[in-house]
Amino acid sequence: MNLLYKKRRTLGAFLFNGTDDDGQTQQRKAINALAEGRSVTWFVEQGRGSVPPAKRVALQRAITHCGDKGSAFAIASVRGFAKSRVSGLAILEEISERGVHCEVADDPLVSKSNIAVLAAQADLHREQLLFRQNAAYKRIKKKLAAGEKHITQSGKEITKLGAQDTKAFSALGNNAKTTAADNFALTKWKHIKPLLDRGMNQSEIARQLNIQGVEFRGGKSWAQPSIFRILQRIKSLGES
Repeated sequence: MNLLYKKRRTLGAFLFNGTDDDGQTQQRKAINALAEGRSVTWFVEQGRGSVPPAKRVALQRAITHCGDKGSAFAIASVRGFAKSRVSGLAILEEISERGVHCEVADDPLVSKSNIAVLAAQADLHREQLLFRQNAAYKRIKKKLAAGEKHITQSGKEITKLGAQDTKAFSALGNNAKTTAADNFALTKWKHIKPLLDRGMNQSEIARQLNIQGVEFRGGKSWAQPSIFRILQRIKSLGES
């Protein structure tokens, strides 16, 4: 048995999209295999849609149960848990910040200790993809403005870019979010760097920022994963 799993003797299992009976059955099988004989309390979501995590009733009940009982929060897979792996890992990161241990049946690497690392890597990968999409969109737009044609890899000829080019416009919008995140990291770097220079680890830096009253997003408290993500972003910007 994985030593990570020995830390929690019981599981609070969350089944997402519970309206899909076949999918729910597969999730139960995966989580029962993960449990390895441990007792499981089940929480089933009936149609998630686009509801934000804070308003997903079954999800919040599962998190509260795990926090109160000292159980691990368990899901079958990050896939389907949220609209993307990035957003799914971000939710797990928030759960772990609340002191709840997380386990994912099809991804044993996910644990309270490295969710932040995986989330940051997924986030950076998404941003790199969006950057490439945005750059490609601008190149195509420039070619078309010069009266040239653009042929896609599939052989399709593009003569204009309009409002229907949703991927390109989505990339542009998300690029703005990336810029905002970069600016946030740079703004907080002046508070973090002196603490880092004093030899503090990420958890100590988070505690010190809370003591100093340094503002975080949405009035939340600073935590180690938040510091890790900012350090990763600062490194990618070449400011470290």
